[in-house]
Amino acid sequence: MSAEAVPAGEWISAGVRANRPPEEERVRRTKTALREAMVALVLEQGYDAVTVEALVERAGVTRAAFAAYFGTRNAC
Repeated sequence: MSAEAVPAGEWISAGVRANRPPEEERVRRTKTALREAMVALVLEQGYDAVTVEALVERAGVTRAAFAAYFGTRNAC
């Protein structure tokens, strides 16, 4: 099966087709999760106590995703 035959929003891995949200939706969800985690952690611990490690753990995303969208916790 060629890549052209795969409908938008789907991908093939090891010959198995799976639904996947569009990239914009994934980006929006990741950014929202990070912002919500930041607010929750600041309310719980205070801004100075929040670490990137705690932030990504709470948001359920990778450090690479955090770095790609925000770079520093000040930008979040």
